[in-house]
Amino acid sequence: MARVVRIHQHGGPEVLRIEEVEVPPPAPGEVRIRLRALGLNRADALLRAGTYIEPPALPSGLGLEAAGIVDAVGAGVDGFAPGDAVSVVPPVSMVRWPAYGELVTFPAALVVRHPPSLSWEAAAALWMPYLTAYGALIDIARLRKGEFVVVTAASSSVGLAAIQIANLAGAVPIAVTRTDTKRRPCWRTARRTWWHRRRKTWPCGYRRSPGRKGSGWCWTRSAARSSNRWRRRCPAAASCSNMAA
Repeated sequence: MARVVRIHQHGGPEVLRIEEVEVPPPAPGEVRIRLRALGLNRADALLRAGTYIEPPALPSGLGLEAAGIVDAVGAGVDGFAPGDAVSVVPPVSMVRWPAYGELVTFPAALVVRHPPSLSWEAAAALWMPYLTAYGALIDIARLRKGEFVVVTAASSSVGLAAIQIANLAGAVPIAVTRTDTKRRPCWRTARRTWWHRRRKTWPCGYRRSPGRKGSGWCWTRSAARSSNRWRRRCPAAASCSNMAA
């Protein structure tokens, strides 16, 4: 028996239940993991509230991010053995492969050994923000050296990941934050420039930015709404293309 977290109805955190269930052995091609850390994600809260893109059949597990030690491997799985330290690439369906539990099972294709320098917490939380940023910046935008990327909500996990990936691509990340407190992690990560929304320094900040003459992208959670508002406040950024996280 193992403890898991499930919901029997939609609602706030109060609908989460800790229950003991029998976890079956891993099926062919799967890996069972004894968790050491898991991530709390916005998608988890949406599923719990009943507003996620994947409607669950109740009762349902939830969770997308996890790290732990391999407990057992299914038939046909090579490269993993009990005792291996691993983390999980978030699956397509958290209803099919939920992460909230002491023992969880995932397809072997989504299980990754992580370097020992990472803590369990960092290993669990790594994949979601960095894959989100990489997919948008590299796979979709084909970000090139010299282009600029305006990163809104820059102090968030996905924002910091976008800044780091833009740096590695040779682009110029420009972090947009609300407060001095949120500015500090962006400065440590980007060391380029930033704007404070509440100080309304978008246009002058843009003109001082090192990537001003190149083409660029606006990274935002709501591209159509947020970047259009940004364009109105910063006319010099008319060439900035929309890209939603």
